[in-house]
Amino acid sequence: MKFERLPKHVAIIMDGNGRWAQQHSLQIALGHQAGVESLRAIIRESSDLGIDTLSLYAFSTENWRRSAAEVSALMSLLLRYFASEIDELDQKNVRIRILGDKAGLPEPQRLAVTQAEERTKGNTGLNLCIALNYGGRQEILRAARLLAERVRDGQLDAEMIDEEDFSQALYTAGL
Repeated sequence: MKFERLPKHVAIIMDGNGRWAQQHSLQIALGHQAGVESLRAIIRESSDLGIDTLSLYAFSTENWRRSAAEVSALMSLLLRYFASEIDELDQKNVRIRILGDKAGLPEPQRLAVTQAEERTKGNTGLNLCIALNYGGRQEILRAARLLAERVRDGQLDAEMIDEEDFSQALYTAGL
């Protein structure tokens, strides 16, 4: 394998776990659990191969409309994942970044992801970006508001806003 030909950034939309569970006559929560098991291998391999960034689109803003039981199962899975994996991720020099509105997460999940980001912020290996409570339109609105605040506060001239300014207002700033 020619490592120089590997992509620098790989993104995975975590979709289809519920359908997979139904096809195998399992509860939807078990499909999500199977998806997490697959992710473990993907994260390890990405780190071992020297991929710079792995982005996982895990829970969109639209996912809140799923059944209460499914949302609860996903939130529980999130807590279990961070509890069981944070030591290994930190030891492998993985930096965790959460893309999305953390403030909209339930308190235990918000605390878990914030602690994971804080614990791994100095790591220099794989950037593991996990999109939680994420929506593309929501991110654009957030970026526009951040830029508007900078203009209001005199930190930025509205006429001079360019692509780089916009890029720096996104969750993926610096990647």
